[in-house]
Amino acid sequence: AMTVSEGLAEAGARLALEVGARALVALTRSGATARQAARYLLPIPIYAYTPSRRALARMTLYRGISPRLLREQRGGLEQAIPKICRDLLTRREVRKGDRLVFLGGSPREAHGTTSRLVVHEIQPGERGS
Repeated sequence: AMTVSEGLAEAGARLALEVGARALVALTRSGATARQAARYLLPIPIYAYTPSRRALARMTLYRGISPRLLREQRGGLEQAIPKICRDLLTRREVRKGDRLVFLGGSPREAHGTTSRLVVHEIQPGERGS
């Protein structure tokens, strides 16, 4: 049987391809969400944002994943999306009109559960720093 997190990682990987996403973005504490999505060998980048330096170091060993440090977001994925979009815009890894598929959790859930899948389109008003 598949866990909810594994199911969402698979759904996110498929959806990213179907909607022509520029990248898949995982908000992860341990790196597991990113690792699960990376199994599908996507032809697009997987950016993994984590508050954990240990997870960051571990994820540098995973093929197809670009790990990044992001302070713990009290508001979970919803709060993290604009910050991550700003970071990706600043690094010129995305541009307006690009679609991103986000995987993450909500602050009300237990650590280690991926329960949200969000498709976000970079809007003309969004800016890098």
